[in-house]
Amino acid sequence: DGSFLEGDSDDDDEGGYADRIQVPILSNQITVTASPVRNTVHLTSTEGGVSSSPAVDYTKSGNKEDFKSKKQRRLAGRPASTVWFLNSVFEGRPKTVLFQYPPQCQKKRDLSRAVEYDENWAKTKRPSFKVTGKTHLYNCVVNAFRHAGMKTTTKSSQWNVLIGGVVKGESVRHLRPEQKCNHFPGTWQLGRKDNMWRNISRLKKMFGKEYEIAPQTFLFPDDWKRFNHEREQQPKSLWILKPSSSSCGRGIRVVNKNATVNKKSGYIACRYIDNPHLIRGYKYDLRLYVLVTSFDPLRIYFYEDGLVRFATEKYEKAAKNTKKRFMHLTNYSVNKKSKSYVSNNCQQVNEGEQGNENEDQPSKWSLYDLRQHFEKEGLDYDEVFTKIKDVIIKTCISVEPHMYNSVVKSVSYKNSFFELYGFDVMIDRNLKPWILEVNVCPSLSSSSLLDKKIKTSLMCDVFNLVGFHLFNPKKDPKKHNGIKKHLKSLTTDKDRIRKLIYRRPVEIADEGVLLRDLELNEHEIAMLLDSEEELYRRGFFERIFPRPENVEYYQQFFEYQRTNNLL
Repeated sequence: DGSFLEGDSDDDDEGGYADRIQVPILSNQITVTASPVRNTVHLTSTEGGVSSSPAVDYTKSGNKEDFKSKKQRRLAGRPASTVWFLNSVFEGRPKTVLFQYPPQCQKKRDLSRAVEYDENWAKTKRPSFKVTGKTHLYNCVVNAFRHAGMKTTTKSSQWNVLIGGVVKGESVRHLRPEQKCNHFPGTWQLGRKDNMWRNISRLKKMFGKEYEIAPQTFLFPDDWKRFNHEREQQPKSLWILKPSSSSCGRGIRVVNKNATVNKKSGYIACRYIDNPHLIRGYKYDLRLYVLVTSFDPLRIYFYEDGLVRFATEKYEKAAKNTKKRFMHLTNYSVNKKSKSYVSNNCQQVNEGEQGNENEDQPSKWSLYDLRQHFEKEGLDYDEVFTKIKDVIIKTCISVEPHMYNSVVKSVSYKNSFFELYGFDVMIDRNLKPWILEVNVCPSLSSSSLLDKKIKTSLMCDVFNLVGFHLFNPKKDPKKHNGIKKHLKSLTTDKDRIRKLIYRRPVEIADEGVLLRDLELNEHEIAMLLDSEEELYRRGFFERIFPRPENVEYYQQFFEYQRTNNLL
């Protein structure tokens, strides 16, 4: 029925489609065979071990209107027959859709608080999702929704979650409190390489070494003279040129002091990390998955698994090697074209570790594989990733003022957005992590069994943590119109902010202050309950901010102290 789709081809292409699907139906078995060349679909019934000839041919040759687009076909499959909801840990709070893991994830959730969907208590239709027209449709996303029993909808406003491109403020102005979008307005402050550097460098000027988290960067054409001066001062340095708003390794090249560099707008030049940490002589970077559910207050989650992406040619530091893309670039989209690229079938890494050092190693690892390698080499994996999480938190804090303003200007409800980011991080020889870029639309294609397992589990945990409530189109949203004005007023209530700012959060916790002692209103209490409920639904995500042990330290980096962050 199209519910479980197999095999996205790669980062650039549209996902693949299964050629043969077997679906058990009572005592019979139906085999669906698709022929992309003839545009036909044959249903073959197998009963008692005897295969009949094709029973149905849905082809009407020559009539293209009878065939839906690939995306429409993939969305047309039926969802699971049962929808499960998760009861809140707090009495009177709404239920959320439970996203159980599909079989390929090899994981199971705790169902002790699960309840089956029933129209009698729900009093509304089953939850739905909408995918906008130009959005790349990934199988792991569709499968997560289908397995949870959510249906697709094309209605302009009656959906629980919108999966689309980066939103503009005016397009989401009339969202209801039950609806959520998968991007924050203003997210390009983080997703464009030039904007990310502007934000990080602004705080670097204020905090010095505390914010040495990204390689030195020059923005063209504004920094053209400074860049040339730096090249003259350090002639042995290498630089990497990148488009400000491109991906998949497009337009990237490594240059030395002799290379001709054009003063082209829309490009940046970053200091090349020429002392990368190597594994078996190969350069690598990390694709880490970070979920932000709110910027007011800021809540950041780190997924326990991610991808280690290797270059496919052994690294050599030499100016003459700058044109060897398979040596210097770790992008999957670049290295998949190399003859040395090896796909990961979830078994090869351990075999390679125990076997010959010259054996082909997979060109992608999981973070679990990286931990094993670090332990074998006597390196402290946890210490390295503590530093990495620090870089992630500081990067998010650097864009907080822009994101906060974009959300406030766009919608009435601050819980209307969530976003999964792909952080690209490189570790140098001294085990210091550097943020390279942040992807607001990280690829979720499954080019290997490893990708499929990690990314399907990832999306189930993203949707489960975010929490989708039932959508009732008959509910009158007008009664919520006052929330936006009220929330705005909270950030300007100077007396209440002073009471919190001048009392250290650790002191408040040590004194055991109760919520009622802080004289919180219903919206602030709801915000705190939302925060607690996310922790119960987090799956394999770890909340890295805020935490009791780090909130006081990171408070200094916020340019504006907001009530919700302090709470």
